[in-house]
Amino acid sequence: MEFNGFSLVNLLKTNRKITQNMLAEIRTEISLTCIQKVVCHWYNITDISFFSSLSIRDIVIPRQVYCYFSKKMTDKTLAEIGDFIGKDHSTVLYSIKSINKLIENKQNLDDIALIPEIERDLKSRYKHKIIRQNKP
Repeated sequence: MEFNGFSLVNLLKTNRKITQNMLAEIRTEISLTCIQKVVCHWYNITDISFFSSLSIRDIVIPRQVYCYFSKKMTDKTLAEIGDFIGKDHSTVLYSIKSINKLIENKQNLDDIALIPEIERDLKSRYKHKIIRQNKP
């Protein structure tokens, strides 16, 4: 049987290869680097700003969001998450609690408006194994 000059068997083989290649590209666990890059993209800040010691709100909120998603979407410890950005584990814990509080109380909607979008973006890029729903 032919379809536009291609045999059905060849079309099926080609489709199978394409599907296998696409599935091979799906990562099973999200990395801290990926979370950081996605957060920087959505908040429109540079890597240099993100990793700097600046403590202005436009940089602090993205760092806190990074901590929130890193704990939620990976099995990394607070210390590992903090090491990646040069912060202590207690700072990471404070960041996670701060974002959870903002979400729960629907406070400072400007600060948290991007969180659902970032989560959708991260989920669409990666089929991650671990999503933590419980709070630290």
